[in-house]
Amino acid sequence: MELTQKQETFCLDVHKGLTETDAYRNSYNVANMGTNSIYVEACRLKANPKVALRLKELNAPFVKRIQSTKDAKLRVLEDIYSKPVEVVTTKNIIGALAEHNRMTGDSAPDINIEHQDNRVINIIVSSEKAKELTENVSKRLLEAPQSTAEPLIDEDSG
Repeated sequence: MELTQKQETFCLDVHKGLTETDAYRNSYNVANMGTNSIYVEACRLKANPKVALRLKELNAPFVKRIQSTKDAKLRVLEDIYSKPVEVVTTKNIIGALAEHNRMTGDSAPDINIEHQDNRVINIIVSSEKAKELTENVSKRLLEAPQSTAEPLIDEDSG
């Protein structure tokens, strides 16, 4: 895959954070072009298969780092909602589970969970896997004695 010098400059500028139109202005002679023409040409250039592939290559290390950070956060949340109810509060378990569902894209239809003191807690999930996980946690919460543990999360901030 061989890019022209202008295409490579465009890719590097976009990768540095310039908008596509600014990167195009920096890479090409735009003296006789209007703003709309520059925008259209910048979009066309970005859609060019060689340019798109180069941009993907430049962004790959950041995508990998972001994904590994997300995976680490998911593991922390899984650790919280997997602990026995005696160790963490019900609110923390439900909060961790809800956040986990949001991060994995598993948030949508409601599930009602009735707590021991007859409060109803709504948790929204969108996949069967998330629904099953949520129901399993709910079952554990209902079977466990009322928690006297200190909250992991400040009740006022969550």
